[in-house]
Amino acid sequence: MRACEFKKIAGTPESLYDAVPKTFERNLIFRKDLHMYLMQDTAARTDFLALAFLDPRIFFDTCLWCPGTEMWAKSRNMPFILHAKQETAVMTIKNAIDHGGDVAVNKSRKQGATFLICGTGLIYWLLVQGFQFLLGSRVEKLVDTSSEIINGIVAGQEKSLFYKILYMLNTIPDYLKPKFRKSHLFLQNMDNGSSMAGEATDIGFGLGSRAPFIMVDEFAAIEPKLADTIIRNLSDVGACCVFNSTQGYWAGAHPYDYLISSGRATVVNLWYWDNPMQNEGLYNTPAEGKIVITDLDYYKRTYPGKFDHVEVGVPFDVQTVAGTYPFVADGGVSVYGAPRSVWIDEDFKRPGRTLRGIAQNMLGLAAGARDSFFDLSLVDTLKEQAIEPEVRGDIHYDIVEGEIQDVTFTPGGTNSLLSWWGSLDPNRRPNQRHRYVVGCDISRGTGSSNSVAAILDVNQREIVGLLVTAHHRIEQFAELVVALCEWIGGTEPPLLIWEKNGASEFRARIDELGYYSRWKKPGKFGDEAEGWLSTSGPNGTKMSMLNQLDSALHEGLRPNSQFDTVKLRDLNTINELSMYVFFDGRIDVGMISTQMDTSGAKAAHGDRVIAVGLAVLAAAGETPGQYREPTTPIASNTFAARMEAVRLAEQANAREKRIWVF
Repeated sequence: MRACEFKKIAGTPESLYDAVPKTFERNLIFRKDLHMYLMQDTAARTDFLALAFLDPRIFFDTCLWCPGTEMWAKSRNMPFILHAKQETAVMTIKNAIDHGGDVAVNKSRKQGATFLICGTGLIYWLLVQGFQFLLGSRVEKLVDTSSEIINGIVAGQEKSLFYKILYMLNTIPDYLKPKFRKSHLFLQNMDNGSSMAGEATDIGFGLGSRAPFIMVDEFAAIEPKLADTIIRNLSDVGACCVFNSTQGYWAGAHPYDYLISSGRATVVNLWYWDNPMQNEGLYNTPAEGKIVITDLDYYKRTYPGKFDHVEVGVPFDVQTVAGTYPFVADGGVSVYGAPRSVWIDEDFKRPGRTLRGIAQNMLGLAAGARDSFFDLSLVDTLKEQAIEPEVRGDIHYDIVEGEIQDVTFTPGGTNSLLSWWGSLDPNRRPNQRHRYVVGCDISRGTGSSNSVAAILDVNQREIVGLLVTAHHRIEQFAELVVALCEWIGGTEPPLLIWEKNGASEFRARIDELGYYSRWKKPGKFGDEAEGWLSTSGPNGTKMSMLNQLDSALHEGLRPNSQFDTVKLRDLNTINELSMYVFFDGRIDVGMISTQMDTSGAKAAHGDRVIAVGLAVLAAAGETPGQYREPTTPIASNTFAARMEAVRLAEQANAREKRIWVF
C-alpha cells in the first residue's frame, strides 16, 4: 500500500471501514499491505489509530485475531471479520462507553460476544490515557487463571477473560503493542497508565471502583439476589456496564431478563441465524410437514434441479424434496418457532442436547430455559389472541351498618384496578342474563405482590374481568371483592372461590359482610371446606388446578369443544403462564421466582394465573346456554306458563345440587 492509496481510503472512518475486505483471503492480504505501510509511516499510523478509535470496527477487522473454532478449521488463529450484528454490537458498546448507559448482550452461545466486549475494552486500554476497565465473572477462575504471555505464547485457561484479552493483545501487530505489566487479575499499560482489573462477581463486586467501563460476563448464571445487588452497586461505579449472557438457570425470574425486557439497558441480540458461519441453509417450518426457505441458493447449489420449484419465503410440502436435505418439518416445536439451519441441525444431534438446553443456550428464551408447565406453543397462540380491555375502571361502595351498599362502577384509565373484556349494559353492569364465577388470589397488601380477582363468564366460558391491586389489606380486599360481586350480579350471585392459605381474614370479613355464595370442595361439609387449600406435590391441589387450567385453555382454542373451556385475553396473565415451571429436585410446579426465594415470600408472582385457575376450577362442569327472555309475555293459566314454571323449578333444583353455599 502506498501513501496515496491510504489517503484515498482514510478520509473518514466510514471510508476506511468500507475499504476493508470481508472475505478471508482478501482480508489477510489487505492487513498485510496496511501494516507494512503503517510500520514505515508514523504520521499515517497516528491517523489510522484515530480513525480506528472513532470506529472500532476498523480495529477489529484489521488488527484483532481470535482463536479458531470448529466452524473454521483453516487456522488455529483466525482474523476477526465482523458480521453485521457484531458490527452493531461493537458500535453500541462504544456509544455506551462514550456517552453512558448500560448494555445487555442477549445471545446464542458461540457468537464471540465475550471477545467483542473484551476487544472493545482493549482498544480503549491501548489508545486512551488512564482508561480503566473492570471485568467480572461468577467465579475468579473464569476471570483469570494465571494468564500471561511467555515467549509469544499465551498461557492460562482459555475460558478466562484475561486469556481472551491477552490472546488479542498478543496477536496485534508488534509495532502497536505497548509496554505492559501483567499480574493476577490485573493488566496495566505502562505507556499510558490504562488498566484492566478483574473480580469475581460476589457481593462486593465493583464497590470502591470508579471504572468508566464494566463488563459482567454470563450474568444470568449469577444467583438472582446477588445479581440484583450487583446491578444496584454498579449504578454508582461506572457510566457503562455491559451485561453479557445467554439465558440461565433462573430464566425469567432473573434480573437479567428484567434488563432485557424493561428498557433499563440497550439490548444487543446475537443469534446463530444472523451469523454467516452458522446460518447457511436457513429455513423455517411454520407447520408440520411444511418448509419455508430463506437461503435457497444453498439448496440449489447442493441439490441441482431439486429445488427449482421452490421460492424464497413461500411454504411448500417437504415431501416434494424428499431424498435431499433432511429437513426437520415439525412446525417449529423443537426450536420454539426459531429459524433452523444446516449448522443448528447438526448441533442439535450432539449428545446431551435437550429442549431446555436449546432454549437456554441457542434461542435466548427465558421460559424455555426451564421445564415450563404450560406449553410454549400454547402461550404463543394465546398471545396472538390477546387484546386490550374494552373498559377500565374502579368499583366504589359504602359500608352502612355492616353491609356493602351503593356499589357503582366508574370508568377510568390505565391506573384503574378493574379491567373488563366485553361490553357493559346501559347501567354500566355486565350482562345480567349470564352467570359468573370470581376466583381470588390474595396477598398481604404490602405492595410486593398482587391480590387478584378473576371474573369468569360461565355462559361465554371467558375471563371477562380482572381486578388487580397490590395495596389493599386482606380485609379491604374482601370488602372490594364483595362489592365487585354485587356489581357483577347475574342470574345468581357470583360464585366466590379463594385461596385460603394464610388468608383467614378474608373468610372472616366476607362472613361479616354476609356474602355466602361460596365454593365448597365437593364431598366435604362444614365451614372448613369453604375456599381452596393449596397443597404441593404430584398429587397436590395446586398441580391438579393448574392441569385443569391447562386443559381448559387448550380446549378453548378448539371449535365446538365438548369439555370445559376458557378463553383468556389478558396479555399479563398469558405472560405469567410462561413462568410456571416444574421445580428441580422435587415433583412440584410453581413460579420460577419462588425457587430463588428461600423465605417463602410470595413476591413476584403468578397471582393472575392462580386467580384464573381457581375461577376455572369453580366453574368446572358448568356449561349453560345463555338464558333469553321470551319475546312476548306469557299469559297465565296457559300451557306455556306451566312449562315455564317447570323450567324455573328445575333450575332451582339444579342450584340446590350445586356446590354453592347460601
